[in-house]
Order: sequence, then C-alpha cells, then structure tokens
Amino acid sequence: MNKRWNTCAAAVDVLREAIKESDLEVKNSNMVLPEKEGTAKAIVTIKNPDFDEVDDLRTVGEAAKAKAEEKGLSVKKIEFMPIIFTGDVMVELLYNEAESNVGCDCDCECECSCDAAEPEIVFNPIVIKTSSLKDSTWKELQDAIREGRAMEVLQLGDEIDITTKHGHAATVQVVHIKHNEVYFALKDAWEQMAMVDKISDGKLLSWAECNVRKHLQEKVLTDLPDDMAAVISKRTIKQNIGSDVKITEDKLWLLSHTEVFGRDDRAGADDADEFHFDFFNDERSRVKQSNGETDWWTLRTPRSGSSAYFRGVYYNGGATSGYATSTYSVCFGFCIK
Repeated sequence: MNKRWNTCAAAVDVLREAIKESDLEVKNSNMVLPEKEGTAKAIVTIKNPDFDEVDDLRTVGEAAKAKAEEKGLSVKKIEFMPIIFTGDVMVELLYNEAESNVGCDCDCECECSCDAAEPEIVFNPIVIKTSSLKDSTWKELQDAIREGRAMEVLQLGDEIDITTKHGHAATVQVVHIKHNEVYFALKDAWEQMAMVDKISDGKLLSWAECNVRKHLQEKVLTDLPDDMAAVISKRTIKQNIGSDVKITEDKLWLLSHTEVFGRDDRAGADDADEFHFDFFNDERSRVKQSNGETDWWTLRTPRSGSSAYFRGVYYNGGATSGYATSTYSVCFGFCIK
C-alpha cells in the first residue's frame, strides 16, 4: 500500500507539472486507489482553461506522458473531462502500479515499463450546439439536472450529436425541461418500422405489446454509447386500453399524441398524468426527416378504441393516424432525471 501511495503522489506531480508548464492554473488535485488490484489514478483539475482547439489539450497530455515516463510510470490513459458549471477541465491519469518502480520499498530488482504500449489520450465531451452551456459529459449533465439546475444549463431545442457503437449517427433535442428532469427526442428519424407484424381482429392496440417498444429496449438501447445509456432514466408509461390499464417501464419510448399535440379527444389512451412537451409548439417543430426527405412518424398512442391504427405525425407536422402494420419513421425519446 505504501508503494501504491507513493506512486499515486508521483502521478499527481506529473499532471501538476505538465499543467503549470503549459501556463495553466491547477485548481485542485486528488489521487485514487481503485478497487482493482494493481491500478491507480491521479486527478487534477485545470482552472477554467481557455481552450479553443483539442490540440491545446493534447499538448498537455503529451507533456504529462513524457513526465510520467521520466518517473517510471506505465501510463494507460490520460482523459480530459469538461466540468459544465465552472468551465474547468478535470484530467485523469490512469496507470498500472505493478509496472512501475516509483517509490518501491521492496528488495527486488524490478524495472519500470517505459517502453509499454502508447497511452491513450481521450477527450470526452458531448457538444450541446445551441446552448451557452460549455462542453460536458453525459454524467455531468445528469448531475446538473439532479441538482435542479436544468433550466440554468439547457434550453428548448438544444442539440446533442450521438454515434452508436455500430456507427449510427443521429441528433437528439431537448423537448421539455422541468426543475429536475429533462426530456429529449430525436431531431429526425432513427429508422423505419411497423408498430406490429399483424393485427388481431377485435384486439385493441397498445404500446405495451408493439414491436417497436421491444426493439427499442433490446436493440437500440444496447447500441447507444455506454455513458449516454447509463444516465437515461426508466419511465413508467400508462395507457388506457378499453377497460384495462397497460403499464410499462421503458428507457426509450415513442412520444405520445399528448406530448406532441396536447391533450384532446383523439388521445383517449394517454394517461391523465401525461403533458404537452413545450418544444412542439407549431407544425414546423414537429416535422422530421428520413433520408433527407420529410416523412410520417409514428406515435405510441393508439387511436381511441382502435385495433388497426396508431396516432402519428404527418409530413407537414399535422396530426394523423397510420395503419399499425405499415412502415413509418421511428423517432424515440428519453428522459434524464
């Protein structure tokens, strides 16, 4: 433990020296002994750096790498993470304590591993395009929301670009903000699907039993970036289907008629607790594209008393209904709270 403590202290010094030599100010520093045996990390926060380019951060990372090698540290990763409220940047230096002889108090003739594999230098922001909010990670965004600061750091229509593990690129938008919860929806279509494979005579449709719901939970959610999926909150959705109440808990969901158009007699299935999302205030805000062209997109609300139709959004942003076995664009939403 004494050896690991000394190695942590050396890693902190590495970061502090690299930051100061780059004419930046160190705000605070910390060292961590993770549960995993033989690893540790140092954390140093840069006070409100004025970085215009990622290359500026890379310069700090390269300097830290060089200084770590001088001290015999086997560096695995150097990660830069913006802090949304102060504009500071936290820097983590991860290393393998077992491959270093810094502070070694044993009698063996151990050797450092300065020729180990090149350490990874990682920049981990999400970019919120239209907000004054500085670059942030998904976890920091979740922290802001949970602290009741959502309305301070986000605006309706703010956009965040995402890319899935399989390379699917998309943009999500802020569509509703509460004190400590924020609702997001895709800016444009994710893919095209039918809500159900077949229609059973006389059986009323519901979100609980549709194919799209299962696909979103089992396929799409697991393909999202891990840091994004980790902060998405599970949501309880209720629908009044005939004399029954169907209840599901979902992380990803299609929007309802009430959320997009407001409450009216076309959305009898929507639960009384549902509310209109502020972003959808006119036809233009409801228009979505698929493959560069405007397209219908389907909602999770079945047409009242229907065994064949779900509510949807027409090409021009108006309300419509679509046949449940027909293929329409799918535009999911999610919540962070």
